[in-house]
Amino acid sequence: MDIKIEQACLNQKSTLEKLLREYLLELHSTDKEVSADIKDYKYFDLYWIEQERIPCLIYAEEKVAGFIFINEYSVLEENKGAKAIAEFFILPEFRNKGIGEKVAFMVFNRFPGKWEITVMKENKAGLKFWDKIVAIYTKGKFQKIIMDSNIHKGSVYSFVSY
Repeated sequence: MDIKIEQACLNQKSTLEKLLREYLLELHSTDKEVSADIKDYKYFDLYWIEQERIPCLIYAEEKVAGFIFINEYSVLEENKGAKAIAEFFILPEFRNKGIGEKVAFMVFNRFPGKWEITVMKENKAGLKFWDKIVAIYTKGKFQKIIMDSNIHKGSVYSFVSY
């Protein structure tokens, strides 16, 4: 399957907005207190302003299959300046086809160096995905830290891509 990742342009912002809304609805489907309103995602507009934020669309066979937001904001002090995956979403109809794994590996290879991925403890599917992907990509050479602080409640994966 032909997979591409392209940095989103300003004229694609509405496409990303729709995808982000769907992602937020899915992510918080069991939490009635959380809104999937795009205004509640305070960093969205910054992806078109700040250089260290990279909004990307994912394509599979020339069709939009999801998105990935990359930035340089880490939770762990020792990872300052590392690349981070802020949000990652594959549309349901494209799941279980290896697209997520391929995209993750492509992104890690495109930006070699230190990485940090944080996953909320409520995101069981995300934890299962990243446990597998990071272990495979790094051949087991990564650090996984479980946090329960005001800053982050969940897992933080720290590793170096090559």
